[in-house]
Amino acid sequence: MKDRLIKFLKSQNISYSKFADEIKVQRSSISHIISGRNNPSLELIQKILSKYENINSDWLILGKGDMYKINNEISLFDNLYSSPNLKTDNINLENEKIKMTAPLNNEVNVETQRHSVKKIILIYNDNTFEELNNSK
Repeated sequence: MKDRLIKFLKSQNISYSKFADEIKVQRSSISHIISGRNNPSLELIQKILSKYENINSDWLILGKGDMYKINNEISLFDNLYSSPNLKTDNINLENEKIKMTAPLNNEVNVETQRHSVKKIILIYNDNTFEELNNSK
C-alpha cells in the first residue's frame, strides 16, 4: 500500500507534510508509512478516503482497479454510505450479481448466484457500527 500511497501523492502533486495536515494526522505517521516502518491503520485509511472521495478504495487498499473512481462506477461501499435506508440495488461485484435489500428492522436479504450472506457489519466514520442480519 505504501507504493500506491506514494503514487497517489505524486498524482496529486502534494507533499507528505501537506498530505498529513490535510487528513489531520501527525507528519511522522506519514513518514513512517512512506519509509516502510509502519503500515497504515484503518483509521488513517478512513481519513484518506473521507478527504479524497475520488480515490478508489479497492485500488488504495487492495491494488485492484484504477486509482480514481469512475463517475458512473457503483461500489458496494458507496451505496451503503449514501443512504441510511438502503433500497434494492443491483451491484456487479467481480462478475457476480448481488441483489441487496435492507429494511428499517435491520434484516438483510442478499441473494447471489452461489452464496448467501449471514451478516453485514457497517462501520461508520465515528467508529460506531451496525449489524445487519440475514432474515432467512
